[in-house]
Amino acid sequence: MVKRSKVEEYRTNQKKRGIAAVKVKENDGVLFVHLCKDEENLLLLSNQGNSIRFTFDEVQMTGRNTAGVRGMKLEDEDEVGYSFPLHEEDGRLIQLITKEGVVKRTAVNQISNQGRGGKGSPLIRRRKVQPHQIIMAFIEQDFQYRLIGLTIQEQEVMLDWMKFSSELTVNDPGSIGRNQLNLTFGEELKKIRLEPRIEV
Repeated sequence: MVKRSKVEEYRTNQKKRGIAAVKVKENDGVLFVHLCKDEENLLLLSNQGNSIRFTFDEVQMTGRNTAGVRGMKLEDEDEVGYSFPLHEEDGRLIQLITKEGVVKRTAVNQISNQGRGGKGSPLIRRRKVQPHQIIMAFIEQDFQYRLIGLTIQEQEVMLDWMKFSSELTVNDPGSIGRNQLNLTFGEELKKIRLEPRIEV
């Protein structure tokens, strides 16, 4: 579900008790909050690698304690895991990393605007058996950082991401990713993070 409200709706003097910001159903919750403009786009990405892009003005403005509208139809056992506000001509790159160490790099401007509420399209080629599970997705930034991951076998993975990503190809949406992290068969990442790289 996606909800859009004016910032003024949340200005209040009720500092102790707070206010109801959104109405959520059972087993649902708030993942992300973005400041946005009508002409900007929103990209939703599911944990299985499906995505949908639409403009913010497709989401009707509502008051505080409302549920919002459907942003994306999901497959069984899939959930929205990530969202990114984008500009119309956004030329940045989005990176996907799966639990199996598969890495996919795609230009944001290659992801077409599909309109809100549909099934979207794969950002990484779907597998009929054991769908991909995205463990991290992020828009590339200019600063230097490194990737630190930990497998379920307690093996640490550490990469200078800027150097590593410079060797990655930029693929079309829906194409297959590759096991760029070189995990062995049966290994899976259980957590991963990016942190700024500090020059010593």
